[in-house]
Amino acid sequence: MPTVIRLNGQTLDASQATVAALDHGFLYGNGLFETLRATGGRPFALPEHLQRLRESAATIGLPAPPAETLAAEVRAAVDAASELDAYVRLTVTRGPGAPGPDPGSCEAPTVMVVVKPFPAAPERWAAEGLRVVTATIRRNTSSPLTRVKSLNYMECIVAKQAAKAAGADEALFLDTEGNLAEATAWNLFLVETGRLLTPGCTRPILPGITRGLVLRLASEAGIPCAEGEYAPARLAGACEAFLTNSLYGVMPLASVDGARVGSVVPGPLTTRLAEVYEALRRGSHV
Repeated sequence: MPTVIRLNGQTLDASQATVAALDHGFLYGNGLFETLRATGGRPFALPEHLQRLRESAATIGLPAPPAETLAAEVRAAVDAASELDAYVRLTVTRGPGAPGPDPGSCEAPTVMVVVKPFPAAPERWAAEGLRVVTATIRRNTSSPLTRVKSLNYMECIVAKQAAKAAGADEALFLDTEGNLAEATAWNLFLVETGRLLTPGCTRPILPGITRGLVLRLASEAGIPCAEGEYAPARLAGACEAFLTNSLYGVMPLASVDGARVGSVVPGPLTTRLAEVYEALRRGSHV
């Protein structure tokens, strides 16, 4: 299946889709995006993604279209793609305006949905876990933008490049107070004697959709959960750990800076939650 793009209400192929040169999303990274997975031709957890985008739009003062309009655009793009298992990205920018970072001249947002075949994760991730290194960049505890999935993605790009150069799969951010935060595209969980811990949403992390679903599923299964502030030593001493995101669900964490995490990878709780999450995703209806 070729990549399908729906741009401002029109379904196009990649060669036809163009964004205005003076779009403030292009010029200044002034915009938001959500990445999700479509299963069986249905976008999974779409309402949750749209709710997060709405909250992020309020944070940055972006007049995003109503959730109903965005949902219709996502579904139209997914339907046009006719791909049962697909990668879906929704982007909303400030739109075209006069040069200069002041968005006052931008009259209407640009809305784009990209749908393409789902890129399978390396088999090694699920079988052996991801290898991560600690990023030199810190997440800013005083900035509300750490909780916004914005087009300004350079911190994650630079950290991911450094991780790959070091032979790792991912980079793990600490915050400016030295506590655990998140990876470049994943939320972090650790397990201490059957108890599930994750950095809380008052910390400088993106409130991940899969993160929230895993916390809900764990609670429903009677697994004790806590959100809080955790030093890196807690991860080093954890029984097991895993990462979550909307494309790949739950993936075990194998090592941090070369030091193994836990005695068994994937750990039993990681395996259990990965299976429960996948069952939810495969049975989802929108």
